[in-house]
Amino acid sequence: MSAYAHVCCAVDGAPARADALRLARAVAGEGARLSVVHVTDPRPVMGPETPTGPDGAGGVEGARAWLEGEAAGVGGDPVLLVDEDPAASLAGWAATEGVDLIVAAAHHDRLERAFVGSFTRDVAHAAPCAVLVARPGVPAPQGPPDLVVACVDEASGARVVDECRALAGRRLALLHVAGADGLAGLLPGSRSGAEAEVPAWLAGMRDAVGAAEAHVIHGRGAGAAEEWAAERGAQVVAAAARVDPGPVALLGSFTTHLVHHARAHVLVARPPASPGAAAPA
Repeated sequence: MSAYAHVCCAVDGAPARADALRLARAVAGEGARLSVVHVTDPRPVMGPETPTGPDGAGGVEGARAWLEGEAAGVGGDPVLLVDEDPAASLAGWAATEGVDLIVAAAHHDRLERAFVGSFTRDVAHAAPCAVLVARPGVPAPQGPPDLVVACVDEASGARVVDECRALAGRRLALLHVAGADGLAGLLPGSRSGAEAEVPAWLAGMRDAVGAAEAHVIHGRGAGAAEEWAAERGAQVVAAAARVDPGPVALLGSFTTHLVHHARAHVLVARPPASPGAAAPA
């Protein structure tokens, strides 16, 4: 039985969509509604990520026919949205339809993510719910993930852990990187990946949610977290997004690094709604 009531898988014509579809099907399980959503641009512009129908015809009708086939392959409901702003359109639809989780694929075009911002990244910062990013080459779990690593800090940790509890099945590890600003590796006596004492706030968070593990490591931000999770075979790594990060703040950030480099799927949790509680995304 899925912990989610409504899972949405966002797809475009790129090959990476197959990863997202498999992951969404696995997470939704048998109990959740699964919607397969594509946002098509009403303008007559075709590109490598613009799907066409089986006969090669483009436009709205071509996209609709293509989407029906994609949704049928995973037993989902096709939803076609027509809008010039795909991320905003999907986020608005998800809020209206009560979506609990959005699944999307990670894309790798360097020029796109450096200067424009990928669709997946934009969705992760606009969505009304958590976004699970399907990393290429990472198998979809057969049932609940064996290990979910929640990257937490004192401000945003509670929200990240809440999202992870809905996804985690067997092990949930809370991980805090000391010196996430990149200075920890320069501290005397510290080394990347070395574990430190668990502070009271993290111990309290662990005890409150019943998580069996809490760890603090020295390292350089997301890179240290990603390495730690990979060494332990984590299937999902989670972190929070900022409320209003701005286009420049997204680049090189903690969560964005995980989205593009983690060797696990990445759960991007919405940060706490209280003022001043923005997370280091």
